[in-house]
Amino acid sequence: MHPRGKFLAGHLSAFCITPTTTALISRNHSDWAHLQLLRRTPSSDAGNMNQIHFGTASARRRNAMILENNSGDEDAPKQGFLANLRLALFHLVLIFATVAYIIAGAYLFTKIEHQAELDRYQSYHTIYRNFINNLYQSSNRSVADVENLIDTFTSINFRAFKEGLKPTDFLVPQETSRWSMISAIFFTTTVLTSIGYGNLIPISTGGKIFCVGYAIFGIPLTLVTIADLAKFVADMLIMDPTEDPKTGRQLLVLVFLLGYMTISACVYTILEPMWSFLDSFYFCLVSLLTVGFGDLHPVGTVEYMLCSIVFIFIGLILTTLAVDVSGSVGIAKMHSIGRGFDAMKMLNALRVRKSEFVAKGAVSLSAAARVAGRRLDGQQPHQPRWFAYVPKDALTIPYIDESANVSSRTTTTTHTSI
Repeated sequence: MHPRGKFLAGHLSAFCITPTTTALISRNHSDWAHLQLLRRTPSSDAGNMNQIHFGTASARRRNAMILENNSGDEDAPKQGFLANLRLALFHLVLIFATVAYIIAGAYLFTKIEHQAELDRYQSYHTIYRNFINNLYQSSNRSVADVENLIDTFTSINFRAFKEGLKPTDFLVPQETSRWSMISAIFFTTTVLTSIGYGNLIPISTGGKIFCVGYAIFGIPLTLVTIADLAKFVADMLIMDPTEDPKTGRQLLVLVFLLGYMTISACVYTILEPMWSFLDSFYFCLVSLLTVGFGDLHPVGTVEYMLCSIVFIFIGLILTTLAVDVSGSVGIAKMHSIGRGFDAMKMLNALRVRKSEFVAKGAVSLSAAARVAGRRLDGQQPHQPRWFAYVPKDALTIPYIDESANVSSRTTTTTHTSI
């Protein structure tokens, strides 16, 4: 009479733990014929443990079952397409939201600042004409009055320069504003990417208030979009997520970023006649590092400004990618140094206890080395292979979903085959 009991609800499971992987293999009762029972070797110190593994026939049968299930699934291509579409949808939504936010902000800035700038131009031009007339009439005035008049006009010039106006803007009334749609798009791009050249700024009270709120909500959105695209490119470069970061990949990304800035500097040198190659490279560097001093900035046609915007976004993605890859390599090295410290602590502890191991006769020096290899959790290149504990009478224990007679015949047949 075999002892009745519950054994994993009709499944026999075996764990196979290696130094690098842990696999769970679960087989039904009908697959017992493919199990091979290996006797415990004398060198094993696992007590009454048995070592169970699947033979080649079991592996082939399992692979055949997987292929059969995959071939019978007619909806697999459709499900794969939908899964990829769901994954790409988030990236597309981020890109669309960022572009829409930039264009909408540019439109609102144009509506707010266009007329305000024209009014400001007219105001400063009137002040300039009044100064010229008063200066012509200063022959009958004292020197102190003339000095006060010049000081007043100088302070007005400084205030106008602070607001982004040039002295030449006072000579004739301006009928066109610098706040065109393309210049506003370039402005919102530099705001959201935190570059901020400063060549175009809001001068009205409403424009300044709107710029604060626009930047508070837009900068996080833009940074998340750039980081997401950089992560997408990084995942394409790193096909295996479990692979350790390599210094070669880091150098490749840095060289590619440097080449991108060099090629862009050559293009800007051609398109900007007043810029030397050093000026162009300097502009590319301060732009992609989001420094944006503002002493150099592109000015030109609509196509030229759009290309500059694309240059900024691609460069920021590459910069973020370079920081991501370089940071991964640095963190991996720091972790390896930390693991080295932990290993040294373990080895020092083993040196202290080595004499006690030998004196008590518990294990030999070779056994102590094996124990150290297990405790270091992967630090030693050669470690013993461990298997799950299997009771001696595992084959005699019936399943809960079959009768005792069937279990008796099955286990007897299994014992006979083994």
